[in-house]
Amino acid sequence: MLSCGIVGLPNVGKTTLFNALTRASAEVSNYPFTTIGKNDAVIPVPDPRLSQLQKLAGQEEARPATFEIVDIAGLVRGAHRGEGLGNEFLGHIRNVDAVLHVVRCFPAPHVPHVEGSIDPVRDIEVVDTEMALADLASLDRRIDRVRSLMKSSRAHAEELHALEQVRAVLERGMSIRKSGLPDSVLQYIKPLSLLTAKPRIIVANVGEDAAEGLEQLKAWVDSQSETLYTIPAKLEADLTELSPEEAQAFAEELGVDASPVETLIRAAYELLGLITFYTIVGARVTAWPIPRGCTAPQAAGRVHKDMEEGFIRAEVVPYDVLVQYGSWNAAKEAGKVRIEGHDSIIQDGDVVLFRFTQPARR
Repeated sequence: MLSCGIVGLPNVGKTTLFNALTRASAEVSNYPFTTIGKNDAVIPVPDPRLSQLQKLAGQEEARPATFEIVDIAGLVRGAHRGEGLGNEFLGHIRNVDAVLHVVRCFPAPHVPHVEGSIDPVRDIEVVDTEMALADLASLDRRIDRVRSLMKSSRAHAEELHALEQVRAVLERGMSIRKSGLPDSVLQYIKPLSLLTAKPRIIVANVGEDAAEGLEQLKAWVDSQSETLYTIPAKLEADLTELSPEEAQAFAEELGVDASPVETLIRAAYELLGLITFYTIVGARVTAWPIPRGCTAPQAAGRVHKDMEEGFIRAEVVPYDVLVQYGSWNAAKEAGKVRIEGHDSIIQDGDVVLFRFTQPARR
């Protein structure tokens, strides 16, 4: 299962955001390193299409797509040297597939800031520097290893050239994710799980009715072509303790139309490169997460490995078409069911019926 890690300095609201996203109750305090290890949870992806399909098909159960969210303890200056348990925390970041980088924009005199003041752009640069230095250390170790191997064989010359190109990017102060390096180069660093190669979203944690440094942050985000979401994490975490009806009434009182939590969850899901297809089997409608670009047999394997091994074809109706015609049979009678083969790519929103043979058991 793909995972998204919540990172940032201590005391910026990472665990509060984790609680808001997961409806959990991980410990939150106004001192650094309340989170020593990591908190993790599997969260459902809010999906109006799934609810509509459940109603349309009259099914009893609906299973949403999910992914893992990981709350990682705060990084500090010197983390790449092990400061503040930095080695362990950086290791947790290496294990996730994408990053939600939380910065503090909420004023709260009773919550100390490890840098002494609220400055979200500075805070981003502190964490980015630590991750870049950690990446350089990982690259240097691999480069030394490859050079050693090349004493007896030139087989690794292409890898060495690629690693040196990546190193040059980091030395120029640029993240790997923005480097524009071709896949032929990036393939060599995949085993290293470099931190600055991971896709990310910047999350501004604001107060319920006040924000500090937000305009400065927005200007920086625009200049750097980053992605920014704003969320009052404390308020949203508090709302999870209410019933859905109470939370809805409170949101309406505040004049909030769309839940920032649901919006951020969907954004994190897309950041992971995931799309959703649906199956309607028995009394259940299921939303399945798959990487964008999956073939029909690969999608079948997401449901069950036997389906991939014995794949014959996929019968596919896009969600919008199925809703338009009201039922699978009506869409089929109208000629709207596509027959897809082994090389076909499943699209976001496809409703799929897989045809397959049971593989022979050894």
